[in-house]
Amino acid sequence: MDSLYSVVENALEDTLPTIAVVDSMRLQGYEEPGPLHAVVVTGMDDRRVVLNDPWGRMYDVYPKDLVADAWDTTLNRLITVDLHEQAVLQETLTEDSE
Repeated sequence: MDSLYSVVENALEDTLPTIAVVDSMRLQGYEEPGPLHAVVVTGMDDRRVVLNDPWGRMYDVYPKDLVADAWDTTLNRLITVDLHEQAVLQETLTEDSE
């Protein structure tokens, strides 16, 4: 769980969202596992996480422990943005188009 929230916290400090793959049933509080689903983490404090769920509603607030339980811990999937890599990619694309 620490790695989940440390990655999210670092991204949020840079005003970048993190995409997390979660178990959709566990995120709703059910014990049995369900299908995996991607959500965007847009905010966090000591106890809560704000998720933008493209399948559900924007800006739903969940307890941190519920999100950690629902996080796909079998593969620990998170998608983040690296601004440095993005800048290098943009430079390369610009050079190729000239």
